[in-house]
Amino acid sequence: MMERFFNGAHECIVLERKGESALILRPESSCCPYIVVMRHVPGETTWWQGSYYKSLAAALEDFNGR
Repeated sequence: MMERFFNGAHECIVLERKGESALILRPESSCCPYIVVMRHVPGETTWWQGSYYKSLAAALEDFNGR
């Protein structure tokens, strides 16, 4: 099942997870829709420290390097 939540008005979809790190997609964001977060607890609507990316390739490179 897809993990999905709302951060304020922004829909967020968890594409991948490794421990507390997560790769999140905000599909409605035209600027930087991909976020690699250091800590996101399933079920929460916020995260701790994120890096924002325009492309999935750049986000995956960061996420896989963690």
